[in-house]
Amino acid sequence: DPGAAVAAFRPTVLIGTSGQKGSFTEALVRSMTASAERPIVMPLSNPTANAEATPAQILEWSEGRALIATGSPFAPVSHEGRTMEIGQGNNVFIFPGLGMGASLAEASEVTDNMITATAKALAAAVLPAELERGLLYPAVERLREVTVEVTSAVIEQALEDGVAEAGFRADKPLTEQVRDAMWTPDYPSCDPSLGGA
Repeated sequence: DPGAAVAAFRPTVLIGTSGQKGSFTEALVRSMTASAERPIVMPLSNPTANAEATPAQILEWSEGRALIATGSPFAPVSHEGRTMEIGQGNNVFIFPGLGMGASLAEASEVTDNMITATAKALAAAVLPAELERGLLYPAVERLREVTVEVTSAVIEQALEDGVAEAGFRADKPLTEQVRDAMWTPDYPSCDPSLGGA
């Protein structure tokens, strides 16, 4: 019984990956809120129709105290006169930077410390203004910027862990070197006069 588990263990974080719509019940969230001032509730299941609860429900049941991230996009939610944006807890914030960092570093392995470095870099990338808007993750529109920070953190950790085979310039910030290595999708436009589509 999830309610009994929450009552017994008094968790502060609830993460949903079950794909079972409605599995975060009002009783469950209220029980969690009773022992956590700012509970973290993350219904991460996709698609949106399978979310364990909606952000609006979670805010209502937690009296607006829950910190929320979802696995699918949700519109902003108004609760007691305040509108909060609901961010996505998406692996797109971690995996591209982890892979690119390991690749650029020519790492012989991906260490636990490198993975931890991605989480710390991601947490540091959340702006105070984003937190004020209700986001627990950076805005998706900042993905490239965040990827530069995560990638740089992975490279720094690979160097520190002694698993990096590549060298990096000392006269140029690592973030600039990462930006220089990033692929930018730049497609030429087609001149209609040349018979193109």
